[in-house]
Amino acid sequence: ERSVKAAASQLAAAERLAQQASGDNVADSAEITRAYGNLRSLLAALASAKKALSANHGDWNALDAEADKIAAQGAQVAAALKGEIAEAQSVVDSISSASAMVRKAGSWSGSYGVVINGTPGSDSLSQARSLLEAGRYEEAKRAAENAFRKASNAIAEAEAEESRQRRAEE
Repeated sequence: ERSVKAAASQLAAAERLAQQASGDNVADSAEITRAYGNLRSLLAALASAKKALSANHGDWNALDAEADKIAAQGAQVAAALKGEIAEAQSVVDSISSASAMVRKAGSWSGSYGVVINGTPGSDSLSQARSLLEAGRYEEAKRAAENAFRKASNAIAEAEAEESRQRRAEE
């Protein structure tokens, strides 16, 4: 009975994480989708174990082993969900930072007629958003970091050119 309760507790924790993942307004990754399926299977297995527990006669050692297996797999599902939720949040933060830097580059203006042409990083930023919507977190993060770098480099180059022109004037 103790093992079944431990399995139930572990799956309850995984269910809370699944609810968090489904309600975070970020597209689910393949790993999260897989975790949902695994959780459904584990919940069905737990229901069977609880039913067997209420029987008068049974193989209690086998039931105990099955409950331990459910708990262990539930812990794996919970860990996968926790990791993916953290990764999704990290991507959202990276896209937010990249978006701010791309905006800054797009509106940058300097002296001596120095301008930044176009909106550096906007293509990578759009790609990052599309990849996030597809649940492809690692690729989305790389694209967001690339957008940030392009915009940041454009600003640095424009500021350096502005400094060169200032020194040339002096």
